[in-house]
Amino acid sequence: MSGAPTLNDLYERGEFNWADWVAYRIGTGHESLDVEYRIFCDESPGGHLYTYREYLESCLPQRREDKQTYHTITFGRNILIYRRDVIDQNKKLRDELKGIEADLRFGGIRYWAPSGRGAMSFLRDQTHGIKLLLAGNRVGKSSTNLVDMILSLIPTDPAWPIHSEYGVPHRNFDEPMRIGLCTYTTSLHVSRLWPELKALLPLRELVTYSGRGKKRDKISWERNPALPLAYSSSLVEFMTYKQAHEVFESRDWHQARWDEQGMNHLFIGANERTSTHGLPVQHAFSLTGHVVEGRPDTGAGSWINKLEEGDGTFGHSVSTHHMNVFDPPDWVLPEKSKYQKFMQWVVEPTIRQDMKVLREAEARIWGGWHQGSGLVYDEFSVPMHVIEGFKVPNNWSFYRGIDHAERGATVCLFVAMSPDSEMYLIDEFYKKGSYVEENVPRIVEQSGNVLVKTGRKYHDPRTSRVWDVYEERMSGRYYHWTRMDPRSFETSDRSSTRTIGKLYRLSGLHVTPAPAHQSPTRIPWCKKWLQIDYTQKHPYNVGPRGLPLDGRPKFYVFRHCRNFIREITSRGWKRENVRDPDATQPDQPEKKNDDTQNAWEYLVMSNPLYHHASQTVRLGGTEHYLEEDDDDTTVGKAVKGRRGNRGAARRKRVASTGY
Repeated sequence: MSGAPTLNDLYERGEFNWADWVAYRIGTGHESLDVEYRIFCDESPGGHLYTYREYLESCLPQRREDKQTYHTITFGRNILIYRRDVIDQNKKLRDELKGIEADLRFGGIRYWAPSGRGAMSFLRDQTHGIKLLLAGNRVGKSSTNLVDMILSLIPTDPAWPIHSEYGVPHRNFDEPMRIGLCTYTTSLHVSRLWPELKALLPLRELVTYSGRGKKRDKISWERNPALPLAYSSSLVEFMTYKQAHEVFESRDWHQARWDEQGMNHLFIGANERTSTHGLPVQHAFSLTGHVVEGRPDTGAGSWINKLEEGDGTFGHSVSTHHMNVFDPPDWVLPEKSKYQKFMQWVVEPTIRQDMKVLREAEARIWGGWHQGSGLVYDEFSVPMHVIEGFKVPNNWSFYRGIDHAERGATVCLFVAMSPDSEMYLIDEFYKKGSYVEENVPRIVEQSGNVLVKTGRKYHDPRTSRVWDVYEERMSGRYYHWTRMDPRSFETSDRSSTRTIGKLYRLSGLHVTPAPAHQSPTRIPWCKKWLQIDYTQKHPYNVGPRGLPLDGRPKFYVFRHCRNFIREITSRGWKRENVRDPDATQPDQPEKKNDDTQNAWEYLVMSNPLYHHASQTVRLGGTEHYLEEDDDDTTVGKAVKGRRGNRGAARRKRVASTGY
């Protein structure tokens, strides 16, 4: 196989092959490949610096796996790999290795090294009241949160390698701290968090809880489990998400540490107490942002996800940090395990175009949010579909879609179709409680065009009101058509004898009714536009390492279209409890957060296409329609357009454009 393997190559291989996987890993150019480690082995007893790339290409990973032949000690960014028979024959080496292992038992935090840029930024962040660390399983997110907690709990030495060599800032210890460590169940504390915490804490803090010596204390897991630290006098309380809100509210904590996706009401209770101490960091989360079965409050659109948008933060500033499956080294997450995860969540579903699994991969592999928690458009991915705006070429094809509302928000979406037949949402008009005659001038202006009087007037027989009739002169940008909600189009205006659609036309915006499909019919068509081709690179967005993301959408949203992004990432189905993402969805979406979505659905169902400039016929750069029954209610003469007299006579519509 020449060059770096592709996803198809990995799929066709069908089984783990070290050489192919290493070639693929190196081909990604991930930043973890450049991290340096000092490796001591039979050939280099004094130690030799290897980049992780060089380590993968060497025989050292195979030696680490061969535990019968080789003895391995890993601490920080130091790896010792010696043949067991060499150790048996060399008393000096044997004693040195025993001394290192004994030293590590006095507190592993001294030599702890962060994995990846996300872990480091999380540890360095001491300014945000709430900080989130998103990562997949087994990449070290919980360890990172525990280390961050310990650095706040106890005094540390600036000379420790974690500070002096690995770049984690030293913190001043001012007073004993009380911190709540929260996870799903007590069994997770016992089996996972407590053993890791015990391995990290210095022996002088654990003392009788270390499991060594004649006097040994045990944590009472049945009733108020807590760990008092001897040297610093700090306290860790072990909490679970099954406990009542009142229990969390009664605890006098300086900080709360949340393992995985906690409960909102417990967060509110804990915040009542942490806020009284006023520390810069009061809540730290380490979690995988996937949808937890039976928990509709998890994944994208969850209460934790909304913290990023400033919703429910109680005045705290919020920061988000990400770790992905390639960040940790081989001895934290073995390369074979990375391969298996990558095959399960990326390679195989990419070949099958299994969008459900690929959405979950955002959380499992890349440390993002799983867009699958009961959302109508759970295929929508902010990292993939949202891009920075740019000046759109005028030779693209432009369209508009309107969802009119008398009491709610009137929305107009502006869409451009590229020569590659990709759809771009380039702008949005969003206004609540406005009238037709207010909407039209703003929409036309936002389109880059102008309204001109036709010289004709409209007389309403009910109110005896006389209006000037306008038309849109497309002097800035040409729009092929503007579709509108068919129900609103035919609805009579309360203050006149005309329909809403006719009023838009008389005001200068030539709207036509969109196809009359119900939501259950429209939504599948729109979902097709959200599909991502993971065999291609993203043309705009890059990952943390500066390389293009894997995947090319057919639909892009300019980042300033905030209302569209807000609604598509929060609109759900009519269901009280979203428990199983695979369950059959109900017939109707919720009647909220749908204004921009309806306008987009009208656009999609009207089938916007890219038209080459030579296929477009523009009649004087202006739309100039009056309906058949407008003639008997208009008086006066037409104005002149850019190409002569518009006249009262109707022009025939051009077949290719409908105008």
